[in-house]
Amino acid sequence: RDLVRSRGLGDVYKRQVSTQSTGDRIIEVSGHPSPEDIEAINSPFAATMLESLPPSNPKSLAEMYPNATEEALDFLKQLLQFNPNQRITAEQALEHPFVAQFHAPEEEPTCDRVITISINDNEKSSIQEYRLKLYEDIIKKKKERKAEAKAKLASKKNEGKEKKKEEKKEKKERKEKKESSKDKKKGKKE
Repeated sequence: RDLVRSRGLGDVYKRQVSTQSTGDRIIEVSGHPSPEDIEAINSPFAATMLESLPPSNPKSLAEMYPNATEEALDFLKQLLQFNPNQRITAEQALEHPFVAQFHAPEEEPTCDRVITISINDNEKSSIQEYRLKLYEDIIKKKKERKAEAKAKLASKKNEGKEKKKEEKKEKKERKEKKESSKDKKKGKKE
């Protein structure tokens, strides 16, 4: 909080926000989204809702937050892009000068896959319902990953057992072959 206050964003940080108010705030700054921006969010429900909004004139972040530093305003501008394809990524945000003093790449793991949320954006849910669905989805995914990891481990153990059996069998066959060879040599000598 102190960083945010010292950088001139204290009034932004203190406000409680919802998904709707976040969307409203972004539109307040960026103006009414273009058809390309609406298409980029890939949600017919949101598209219908956004298309019904009256046109708006974007407000200047500097006017909205007169005490914010240039770095803070630039950071906000990049974060508050309506179009997700034009918005700064988490990795880019961590490298922004506004938060540079906290950037520690060795302590910031990155995700190597796309995370999709299996909640239908075309259904209107309360915040509590949405949160519950999200938590249920997370728990389900964790259980699935745990089961996959167990199955993989069991498979590796099984492969190890099979390999040992095969090696034991081969060793026995070599021993029998060697003994058979000795017996044949012995038989020829007698």
